[in-house]
Amino acid sequence: MLVTDRLVLRPFQAGDIDTMAALLGDPAVMRYVGNGEPLDREAVARRIRQSQASFDADGTGALAVVLTATDEVIGYCGIEIGEDTGELELNYGLAPAYWGQGLALEAASAVVDYADGFLEVLLATADPRNTASLRILDRLGFEHTHTAPDFHGLPTAFFTRTRPNR
Repeated sequence: MLVTDRLVLRPFQAGDIDTMAALLGDPAVMRYVGNGEPLDREAVARRIRQSQASFDADGTGALAVVLTATDEVIGYCGIEIGEDTGELELNYGLAPAYWGQGLALEAASAVVDYADGFLEVLLATADPRNTASLRILDRLGFEHTHTAPDFHGLPTAFFTRTRPNR
């Protein structure tokens, strides 16, 4: 579990499936994710099970992003094997009602700090049109390495971040 000023990031629980199905089924949320298509409930349930197993096995996987003030799950953030790189990548998404409040940066910053404890290099990918994510990655110290088609043939910006010297 990771704690920030406004958030708790915790492993997913079975009760999170409906909330996450609504989030990942939202076309606005999924516009820049994967192939851009919303996920159905079964695909979301599968992703949650995979994240739970991964987190239990090695401490990686997506975590539920919970707004402390309301105890509401508002998104996900974590380190997962990327379909484009086959390596550990930062991955995050929030419900549209929480965009523009600095919460994605807050969650991603906590996950990057956590990753610095055991990873020398962390990757990230983003749709080049997703200017909000590009700003977040820049603020977190990720460097753009190249842009190329992703697993789905869509333009994707690839980033890398090396752990700072401690």
